[in-house]
Amino acid sequence: MSFAREPRARALVESLAPADVHVVLTVRDAGRVLPAQWQESTQNRKTSSWQEYTDAVLQGTNADNPIWRTSMRALNIPRMLDVWGPLVPADRLHVVLVPPAGAPSTLLWERFATAVGIEAARYAPPRRRRNESLGYVSADLMRRANVELQKLPLSDYQRTVKSYLCKQVLSARTGEPKMTMTTALADFAQHWNSTMTDAVRASGAQLSGDLSDLAVDPPGSATAVDPPPQDALLDAASDAVVGLEQLIEFRRLRLESGDDDTEQFSPTPGPSRSQLRVGWEAARNPVGDAVSAVVAASREAAELRQRRRSLDGRDDAAAAALRRATRLGRAALGRLRR
Repeated sequence: MSFAREPRARALVESLAPADVHVVLTVRDAGRVLPAQWQESTQNRKTSSWQEYTDAVLQGTNADNPIWRTSMRALNIPRMLDVWGPLVPADRLHVVLVPPAGAPSTLLWERFATAVGIEAARYAPPRRRRNESLGYVSADLMRRANVELQKLPLSDYQRTVKSYLCKQVLSARTGEPKMTMTTALADFAQHWNSTMTDAVRASGAQLSGDLSDLAVDPPGSATAVDPPPQDALLDAASDAVVGLEQLIEFRRLRLESGDDDTEQFSPTPGPSRSQLRVGWEAARNPVGDAVSAVVAASREAAELRQRRRSLDGRDDAAAAALRRATRLGRAALGRLRR
């Protein structure tokens, strides 16, 4: 809803009358938003490197620039406040500040609970994180693999690549370095932090948190982004292939036994990765071969899932075709009624 323009936002608020509508907007330091957006994009079939993403953000609106548009969806807090602020009284417009790195893990929940008027202590947040992120190396591995994995049907990509490979296997690589911001991108982030702070102050919104959380000066000293070293990429690819091989075996057994194709499966520590690495290191293009192995294992795991669903009469392609036909039919009826 933060993307909505004024007519749609107004229509939504009016549709909820006579309820007292509250608008809650969460705001985060731009120095963390931008790296988070890039690594998340690599879990959604995008192929831009961190350097390419950085360059696109800094280019701004000078060209047809989808990366810029995506970044502004998260950073253009002034536009969001201009759209939603006039639609509700100031005492029903709330801004929740995302705590800085190192804050207690429950603090964001406590701030949100304060904004919506509930007692945070009465509700226990889930123990397991729901939106696991990737480190720099794993995200770079994924954007390379996505060149070929884009061809997977979306449902297969979501279940096999995003939900399993990214969120369970690669996100467990907690020792990876984070993305390094260039000086130019750090300056850009600081500018947006100041812009967001001024807009929140001017809006008169009810604050939950501290505006100083947006005054973080993001580090940045490099003029260009260094790609991950080959050894690190081969390690990440080894973990990816080992994890995918476990999923392949799990799905193959389910297919042979006729059991439900449940996705309640978690990877376990696999065998030594040394054999995989030795083979790749001997190749003419070690990283290219490693990425190809990740792609091949992902495709095999996805194919097993699709075969099981076909046997159960749950073919994803047929379901997608039915949804498209339904949408087209509704659109045609809508035109006839005008």
